[in-house]
Amino acid sequence: MFHSARLASLATWTLRIVMAGFFLSAGYSKLTGDPAITLLFEQMGVGIWLQYLIGGIEIVAGVFVLVPMTGVFGGLLIAGAMAAAAVVTLTVQGIENPFEKFTLSLFLLAMGAFIAWQSRPHLRHEAGPPSH
Repeated sequence: MFHSARLASLATWTLRIVMAGFFLSAGYSKLTGDPAITLLFEQMGVGIWLQYLIGGIEIVAGVFVLVPMTGVFGGLLIAGAMAAAAVVTLTVQGIENPFEKFTLSLFLLAMGAFIAWQSRPHLRHEAGPPSH
């Protein structure tokens, strides 16, 4: 029978793997110039450089969430990217299904924040007086 700590760890790692797959795939699509994504960046009125930058950030975030020592940074990168995506879906004209994309962005932001929270370094205090 699973202990609750083991179950929580399994759930967190499952989330990390799913999020890594999602962001590695999304980053790859941006870096390889997927036509639908390129059209979105054209609608935003920004150069292709931003598409490549965000694709790179997504690749890094996808890798970082899989490494315990960098998980907090991966989660924060995801949360930040999704906060920006949520703003874009509400402010750029012509984006198809903006409410669905906004909702997805907020969900992914929450998952990134959860990963960052679960991955944060824990400070351990030893019992007893401090040694000098």
